[in-house]
Amino acid sequence: MPHWTPIKNEPFINIMDDYRREIENKDAKATKEITRQYAHRLYQEYEILSEHTENAVYEHLSYFDDLLAGISNMKHAKKDIGYYGNFPRTFNKNKLNLARVMRSR
Repeated sequence: MPHWTPIKNEPFINIMDDYRREIENKDAKATKEITRQYAHRLYQEYEILSEHTENAVYEHLSYFDDLLAGISNMKHAKKDIGYYGNFPRTFNKNKLNLARVMRSR
């Protein structure tokens, strides 16, 4: 399985402001659709993401949004701790992204 590296995370950071503006005050269905659209665009525009699936990009986008926001009730990879809370949200400050795919470990 390919890993998410700092270079691969850069496109997610670059679009985060726009992405968050789009999902603000949206319900779960709309948030998932917007997230799907952003994931598709990222997947198409950034060759560096091609070793992942488009669905993996979708999942990483919502995970990375929560990570950057500093959501405390989420599991995150130890390698990602440097991103934790670096880019707080202006809305839903303590809530998981509605598009988030949760996995048990």
